[in-house]
Amino acid sequence: MLDVNELSKVDIGDLAANPKKYGMPTLEEFSRNPELYKNSISPDEIMAQIDKGSQTLNRHVTSHEYYVGDYRCESLESAERLMKEMGVTVTTSNMKPEIIDLGAGKCKIRVTFKLPHAE
Repeated sequence: MLDVNELSKVDIGDLAANPKKYGMPTLEEFSRNPELYKNSISPDEIMAQIDKGSQTLNRHVTSHEYYVGDYRCESLESAERLMKEMGVTVTTSNMKPEIIDLGAGKCKIRVTFKLPHAE
């Protein structure tokens, strides 16, 4: 089975040299029978891999910041309340997520909801 945790650490040269180590077929195996490798993972397995990947990323995220225009909010809920008071909804604002690198494998997530009248 495809190991997302291992793939997140792999060097492309190592992957090309040893795809079996990461649960992937060699180029020759794939070329012989590509249908064997398409849609072979069940939806439950896909969701499990996505969950595992998000847990892996979670170790790197130190904090989340939310902004409505230039106003900083303490949480996503407070950002939604502020937008509601301004007559703006999440769907009418232009959401811009950013990953801010903090070094040492850490980052923070900054989400800015741009106000339609400010663009």
